[in-house]
Amino acid sequence: MAVAVLMVFVMCFAPTNGILLYHCFLLATGFNSGEGDSSYAAYLMAVCLGSASVFLDPLLYYYGSSQCREQIRSVFKRDKAEKTASPCNTQTKSTSLTRNLLAVKCEEN
Repeated sequence: MAVAVLMVFVMCFAPTNGILLYHCFLLATGFNSGEGDSSYAAYLMAVCLGSASVFLDPLLYYYGSSQCREQIRSVFKRDKAEKTASPCNTQTKSTSLTRNLLAVKCEEN
């Protein structure tokens, strides 16, 4: 979970901060060769990418929650139970009538 949160953070906010750092470096060194338009367009794209964290974070926290993990486990357990369970090999507390019906079904198979 921590790795996923870190990946979303890096993916969404590293480009914006990298462009801002590059821009500050250019301002500090006095090197301004008319790159303003292209760096501003890249900055706007990076800000749009940064806003993706607004919808990625809730999805990430939902899928990382214990409630969602329990639902996923129950789906997989149900699939396993349906594949392995058959009337002949289940062990349940049942009445003599149902035991007799199961015995008849097992003998037919």
